[in-house]
Amino acid sequence: MKRIAVMAGVAALVAGCGASSSGSFERMAGHVPPLKVEFASPAWKGETIPEGQQCRADGGNGATPPLMVKDIPKAADTVVVSFSDRDSKRLDNGGMGVIGFKVGEGASTILPAVSGGRADLSGVAFVIKNNRDTDTPGGYLPPCSGGAGHLYEAKVMAVDRNENGAGGMVLAERTVQLGTY
Repeated sequence: MKRIAVMAGVAALVAGCGASSSGSFERMAGHVPPLKVEFASPAWKGETIPEGQQCRADGGNGATPPLMVKDIPKAADTVVVSFSDRDSKRLDNGGMGVIGFKVGEGASTILPAVSGGRADLSGVAFVIKNNRDTDTPGGYLPPCSGGAGHLYEAKVMAVDRNENGAGGMVLAERTVQLGTY
């Protein structure tokens, strides 16, 4: 039942992701195939958030985990990652930020780590939706529960963006548990 609730929450996030100039992402009708997603750093294991990967308020200097994404459909030009604190109403459903990564032709890619609290990203990454934390403006908010045992997740979506870059279609997806903190 929890998996159904997660999928419903993600559908709401995807439908409302960036009602501003970022646009929105729609799910394909029917079944959306799964991506294969693995951590590309041995520090991340999906159990507990690694030391130092917390927000600055909790003594860290966190960044997104680097991820290996496989089985990306050919039509996808962007991988979108929506970060959530599942135990916080405000920071669930993409509340920790939504980051996009441009991808070229190919069935797999490694998404590099993106520093927390930065709205201006360079390279292949860009902010689709800033985090909803009032104390840490910018794109990605690293885990910031103060060690209260919150569960953190990332929804990884392969997307075919619209010609104007404002929104697009989700072609494949996978939820990854980042760990607890």
